[in-house]
Amino acid sequence: MHHLATDMTRRGHHVVVIAPGSEKHRHAFEINYPHVRCLRARSKRFLVGNALPSLLSAHMRHRFDLVHCQGEYHETVAARYFKGLTGVPYVCRPIGGGFTNVEGYPRLQKKIVKALSGGELVFAQGAFLKKRIKNHGVTDDKIVTIHNGVRIEEVRRYRSCPPVVDPPYLFYAGGLKQVKGYDVALNAFGQVAGRYPDLKLVLMGIDQEIDAFNALADRLGLGDRIRYLHWCDRPTVASLFCHAEIYLCPFHRSPFSNANLEAMAAGTPVIATAVEGNLEQISDGVEGFLVPPDNSGALADRIDQILGNPALHRKMRDNALERARFFDWQNMVDRYENAYRTVLAAKRIPR
Repeated sequence: MHHLATDMTRRGHHVVVIAPGSEKHRHAFEINYPHVRCLRARSKRFLVGNALPSLLSAHMRHRFDLVHCQGEYHETVAARYFKGLTGVPYVCRPIGGGFTNVEGYPRLQKKIVKALSGGELVFAQGAFLKKRIKNHGVTDDKIVTIHNGVRIEEVRRYRSCPPVVDPPYLFYAGGLKQVKGYDVALNAFGQVAGRYPDLKLVLMGIDQEIDAFNALADRLGLGDRIRYLHWCDRPTVASLFCHAEIYLCPFHRSPFSNANLEAMAAGTPVIATAVEGNLEQISDGVEGFLVPPDNSGALADRIDQILGNPALHRKMRDNALERARFFDWQNMVDRYENAYRTVLAAKRIPR
């Protein structure tokens, strides 16, 4: 959302962002557009109450012509009420979590259905989320697919910088959580480590299951070759992508992974599970490989296939970068901008 607001501002549009946040978030990145901090939601049932007053207050000051909702609930529900009060149209970009958060709450699920249907357009990041959107009553003519994007040059510039971790290494970014398959990555590394004595495995993310992770690393006897990084700033993450031999995405679920895009932008082959968004991002045998979920043997075989064939490795590096260009961030900004213009034109608001 920050990148979209920044680029739309650079293109001459007046953008106002309303988002929850505390003092520690205010300096996380440079903000060059007006922004309003609202209270973070404390309850599923009363989420809308925090957003609607902020929308009304901001509108009194800025008189905006269109609302973009980054999330299906509570943001889109608030925008529906706001449209009823002001007539201002809205578009929404579900992120998936809102659907999950209201499961088991029939009344709130009905609110999401009404809110999505009341919007002018609904943006889907890929086929998986498009299906979920359609299951909530939105017709095809209202759905526009705009993928996640990647700022290629912002990633690739770190190829010329000293590596954070000395190569060669495999890289995994996803946190220590079963659904992310960190144990699959560890077991696969254990199967190939003996053939590549200098190879390391670098993992990054939140340590929800650090004890289980440490226990598995100890059982594999590879503790000195496995490096876990709890949190990294953006330059460090980009460097890790750029200098990795292979990026591993063994997730059990992956609606549309930004990390896969960053890996390809860095020119790093990806081995990912054949699920959801991974199937849209990666062609098996081209930018990397697709493997079955929860199958460390298949993952190990593909790691071996790439590392054991330098020509294939080079080819996949080239293919990965070429594939990343399809997801170039400015292309996605173009699509958002065109969609906004379409909505405003239909409302006869010149912009």
